[in-house]
Amino acid sequence: MENGDNKLASSDEALEKIRVAAIEKPTKPSVNQQTKQAIHSLLQRPWFKRILILQEAAAARNVLIKCGSTEIDGFVFCSGLQSLLWGSQNQVRAATYLIKEAIFRPRRTAMSSGRFSLGMRSLGELIDMYHTHEATERHDRIFALLGMASDDLNGSGILPNYEIPWELLFQRLVKFLLGGEVSVKTWVEAYDHQAV
Repeated sequence: MENGDNKLASSDEALEKIRVAAIEKPTKPSVNQQTKQAIHSLLQRPWFKRILILQEAAAARNVLIKCGSTEIDGFVFCSGLQSLLWGSQNQVRAATYLIKEAIFRPRRTAMSSGRFSLGMRSLGELIDMYHTHEATERHDRIFALLGMASDDLNGSGILPNYEIPWELLFQRLVKFLLGGEVSVKTWVEAYDHQAV
């Protein structure tokens, strides 16, 4: 088998064990070392670390996870991980929390000042919760969270616009979070995907 085929086979095995664990929840299913490694490899994939995925999961009302030829309902996936005690890993926890809650989201969403918002938490809280997630564009570290933010962002200058230089966007963010009249100076070194 090629490396790609091995990855698909182990992903299939991981998703199947997670599905079974969701069903057997009260009995605490056991997993062998090979299956543990398959689940670990699946959860280490970049998908779980991307900040834009959080936005998609937060807005979804139904999540279907598909990997190779195997697919699993998002709620079942999260329940199985919880049963196997895998849902407590930091980067996975953020995604699984949003995926598991999808079935409980209302069919209607509020529009605030003509802007779509899920109104989950303040922008500051969201940044604090999800600052370790990765983004190709550093702007996405902020823009991906706007649709989940409960704040009124009118007049803040924090709207999706990739033409705005990062330094200016970051200054606007700091001013918005600290409120009032603040003076903010920034300098940009080499961009680090791990930090905002």
